[in-house]
Amino acid sequence: MQPFTYALTTMRRTPYQSLAALLMVSVTFFVAYRLSFILSGAHLVLSHFETSPQVIAFFKLDTDKPAMESLAASLSKTTSVSEVRLITQDQALKDYAKEYDDSPLLLELVTADILPASIEVSATSVDTLTTVAENLRKEQIIDDVVFQQDIVEQLSSWTQALRIAGLVDVGILSIASFLTISIIITLKAANKKYSVTIMRLIGASNWYINKPFIVEGILYGVLGALLGWIAITAILLYLTPTLSSFFSGILEFPVPLEFLLMQLGVGLLVGAILGGLASFLATNRFAQRA
Repeated sequence: MQPFTYALTTMRRTPYQSLAALLMVSVTFFVAYRLSFILSGAHLVLSHFETSPQVIAFFKLDTDKPAMESLAASLSKTTSVSEVRLITQDQALKDYAKEYDDSPLLLELVTADILPASIEVSATSVDTLTTVAENLRKEQIIDDVVFQQDIVEQLSSWTQALRIAGLVDVGILSIASFLTISIIITLKAANKKYSVTIMRLIGASNWYINKPFIVEGILYGVLGALLGWIAITAILLYLTPTLSSFFSGILEFPVPLEFLLMQLGVGLLVGAILGGLASFLATNRFAQRA
């Protein structure tokens, strides 16, 4: 308990240095937590568009129902196809009426005979959807195929770009945090050079001398990770109503507590390792010079 108490005392006696280290580490973990939220959300959005009906094929008006059902049954047997939905002309009219229920004039002009039947196909991957779309275009009874491939591919490319940019930002900030903790611990150890010399004269080991500084570095990492998590969680809770409305039907809010706690646990562990390693290297370098 003595190294912990000594570390807290040292942090109180040098508030500006301690605040600089905590602020740097907190910003680093804030960006890291934000990146994890963004990438998790982007992955869920991409999965939603991949698995929702993305390929819609419209039958020719003279296509009979057995031919439609035969094609639907054939598609259901395709690997990675998760759902096949056949929409008849009557169902198409009902959907049209529901969408334009506030325009009676439009409803009077449209009948089931002029609306084509269609088939909607969901799959577990973009590659499967592409293959399905190409096969449907070759069918004689299909008049047109709608496939939002560009949207899915664009989302995928954006996710990849966000991942790379985010990791670069987190990497740079992590290095800056590491150096900040290392420099501050080195300065504090240098200020204690006289005390360190006396402890060595009375037989204190390097580990005994360095332990309080290492504990202080771990505290910077852990507290910084905690503060960053509190900040990003507070912002997320504040924005939850807006995000819930914007991503309605795609993402579920609020964010599960399990995800937040797992994020905090990983952050505290990484923070402890980051702070502990930075302070260990700083005190080890100081010990070699002293």
